[in-house]
Amino acid sequence: MNKYLGNLVFYLKLLALVLIVSGTSPFRLLNTEPTESLTRIWTWTQQNKIFSCLMAFFVCNMLETHFLSTGAFEISLNDVPVWSKLQSGYVLNLQELFQILDSHLKMNQEPVFK
Repeated sequence: MNKYLGNLVFYLKLLALVLIVSGTSPFRLLNTEPTESLTRIWTWTQQNKIFSCLMAFFVCNMLETHFLSTGAFEISLNDVPVWSKLQSGYVLNLQELFQILDSHLKMNQEPVFK
């Protein structure tokens, strides 16, 4: 569900940027009469196109990130998976991380023969 919302926000962002840059009124495309406040907002976007595009871009990116974020976090050492948040269900603290890395490094050391 969140993936679809993220994709919807992405396409709405592209549509908003195209409409703002081209100056095409979305109300004209929808064959509707906007309210006074929507008319003022649209007029402002046309007078401040760069700021409007930046604002639409950053706000929509924030929403996309929220909807598409899985919370996945993985640690690998020499291309070997060491720890995964998705599998364990929690985030490591720094001490646990050092213990895991230390144990994996000790296991992978070649023995020294004298």
